[in-house]
Amino acid sequence: MKIKGLLLGMLACAAMVACTNEDIVENNNGGQPEKANANLTLSISTSTGSGRAADAEVGDDTENGTAEEGSIQDAVVVISPAGESQATGLVRYYANVAVVNGAFEPSFQLKQTGKYNVLVILNPCADIAEKAQIEGVPASELYSYVTNYSIQVGADNDASVDVVTKKGNARNHFMMANQEEVTVEITNQDPERPTTKTVLVERVVSKITFTPNANKNKYPVNVDVTTIATEIKAGWLKTEVNGNTQYTYITVLNRAFLDERDEEIWILLENGEEKARYELAGDLGDYTGFVDGKETTASVFVNTTKTGPFHYAEGKIERTKEIWHVQLDKYAMVNLSKTVYAVRHKTVDDWKTIIPMGLLTGNDYLVDPKSTEKNDVVLTEAGLWDGDDANSYFFNTVNELQTSQDIYDSEFLKALPTEVSEIGENTKSQDVFLTYCLENVVTKTQQQKGMVTGIVFRGEMLDATGKNVGTIYKYDGLFFRSMDALKASVPNYESEKLVTYTNGHCYYYAPIEHFKGDENNMQYAIMRNNIYSLKITSFKGIGSSTIIPEDGTTIDDESAYLKLTTTIAPWVVRFNNIEF
Repeated sequence: MKIKGLLLGMLACAAMVACTNEDIVENNNGGQPEKANANLTLSISTSTGSGRAADAEVGDDTENGTAEEGSIQDAVVVISPAGESQATGLVRYYANVAVVNGAFEPSFQLKQTGKYNVLVILNPCADIAEKAQIEGVPASELYSYVTNYSIQVGADNDASVDVVTKKGNARNHFMMANQEEVTVEITNQDPERPTTKTVLVERVVSKITFTPNANKNKYPVNVDVTTIATEIKAGWLKTEVNGNTQYTYITVLNRAFLDERDEEIWILLENGEEKARYELAGDLGDYTGFVDGKETTASVFVNTTKTGPFHYAEGKIERTKEIWHVQLDKYAMVNLSKTVYAVRHKTVDDWKTIIPMGLLTGNDYLVDPKSTEKNDVVLTEAGLWDGDDANSYFFNTVNELQTSQDIYDSEFLKALPTEVSEIGENTKSQDVFLTYCLENVVTKTQQQKGMVTGIVFRGEMLDATGKNVGTIYKYDGLFFRSMDALKASVPNYESEKLVTYTNGHCYYYAPIEHFKGDENNMQYAIMRNNIYSLKITSFKGIGSSTIIPEDGTTIDDESAYLKLTTTIAPWVVRFNNIEF
């Protein structure tokens, strides 16, 4: 499966400028010097790896990505002596990768035959580019520096991602590096027949996208709703204007009582909100006037000075089955990793040996610079952090999101696109771009809510009329439009079992799954060079009243309320042959 992907990738290599030419352009070896001790050609080709399948690292699909994501501007090539070789090796930095007739064809000769390790960094970050340009830097030193290099933490996720995706102001400088260690033995000294070696490169970052549904992210839900049919009354409002008595007819007033004093008041609503409050002028009796030309007799009301919280008078309890909708309007990414290695690192499941580069098997883990530290953290029974240490490893931590919904709303929530046309950095035609991010991997047992990268959606609950339901309450699986309705229906309710949905908002949390099913070590991980295309495939009902649900001990608990599937699409890296 891996070999097939490589052959297809080599047939699909394209010109670096537009990344659209699907023919590999054969290199010529023009300008060869008269003498050459060792000649090497590197074929930098498509990496279909970093996917989900454990044995071959192939995802569900492959994607070309955008032109910016495939742009190649500069490059570092390190050819370092392997093993006990005493050769000096070679370091080259190409400040401007020039494409001529669809091919990039630099050439050089090594001074000595033998075994070499080859490291290719396309679009290197500033530190690596500067190190490569130091005059006389030994190849072995630069090789070690790059393979152990991890980026510095930025102020936020975008700033960290920028280190390996931007050069200047444009995000079109995606750093790419060897997927595997490449060792080549150069024995041929004939410049007309150089030794040839293929190098697969992969992007350092990952990408997360989302597929909006056809109804602008609106989902129907069936609810059992309990309300109190509030006692209403119509009447004449008596006021004094410039010494003259006036009567104004009001069609609907809601009977209520002040909470503390149990004094009767009447509430005038507008769009469900209190507009004014009155009291019944019982000593005045009724008044008769004309409404739309018809003589109408009704009670007289006057303005009241009574203030304070109130509850509506108990009326008839009504329980109905209704179809509401949840409109997913905002989202936030959770636990975005703060750092990443320049080249991939891996380990077997005992974590005793961590090595740079190499394909994964079912027993392996990818390793990020903080993985071993995160593996030592003791999480709570709900899989969350006990304390604020998560800030050392992640942006947008679960703890931060749970601190305050108000803080969360202002600092973390972003508008969720409802249509593909709303944002330009698409991967597939049906996807919208959410974010780039860095690798995040921990052991199987640590893959819990407080540690894995995930997404939170905010939903706005709309009733059968399409209006926001406002603050509602849930008790024993039933929804109540007011506390009065709850108290009337369940007089002895237990407050600790009451769930309050403030301002008609609910939340849905889902971890991002790298490998479907629990038979693989990397089930919940973020791995470089992958596009995680998120899609909601089932919607069970109204979500949690809190940002991150704490009920359940597993991250795929039924309390998640929706099913989120992830299509893994390794990026296609297109590059022409490089000849040295």
